[in-house]
Amino acid sequence: MLQMVVFRKYRDGQQLVTQELPHVAPIWVAFNPGNWRHLAVSTEKELTLWNVEQSNELYYVTKRFVVLRACSENWQSAE
Repeated sequence: MLQMVVFRKYRDGQQLVTQELPHVAPIWVAFNPGNWRHLAVSTEKELTLWNVEQSNELYYVTKRFVVLRACSENWQSAE
């Protein structure tokens, strides 16, 4: 099953850009309430950070993958 993210204009629902998601279903999706152009999609193994860029009326999605590494029980955060 192919999954898609569709970015639309809030005011009129016009579709701006569509992006296919990885073949693995996301377990978490979040957007930046301060900037609608930023979206984060997480699977069990990676986090994908999406950025919608614009040039006049053309929209384009760039993405950056962050691999999520397993934490051991001995892991401690730096406080």
